[in-house]
Amino acid sequence: MKEGTEKLLGKARRALGKAETVLGAGAVDLAAGRAYYAMLHAAQALLNERGLRPRSHAAVHDAFRSRFTAAGLLDEKLHLWMVEAHARRAAEIDLAESDAERLLERAREFVTAADAWVAGQ
Repeated sequence: MKEGTEKLLGKARRALGKAETVLGAGAVDLAAGRAYYAMLHAAQALLNERGLRPRSHAAVHDAFRSRFTAAGLLDEKLHLWMVEAHARRAAEIDLAESDAERLLERAREFVTAADAWVAGQ
């Protein structure tokens, strides 16, 4: 494992934990934001394993798609979920609790996939 990867995966796991906590407290928008950041940090960890450190959210999205999902290493749905979570986070609309729960479940699956991929390297 390359230096920095475990730190990024740790950030992803902490973001998941915070999303669960704030969703339980009724903070739907905060939960959606934390779910997105869990995906973003997991994607950054994967890219770090490839020696890439994109700086912007868009650059992370693009690099993750080209290096992992378009390359067939991970399911394309993960990229689509991250893009959707980013859009929902940025939309400044009130989300239903069910929307935040779905984003959180997707973030869990995303982080689990990232953990498994790194462990298999």
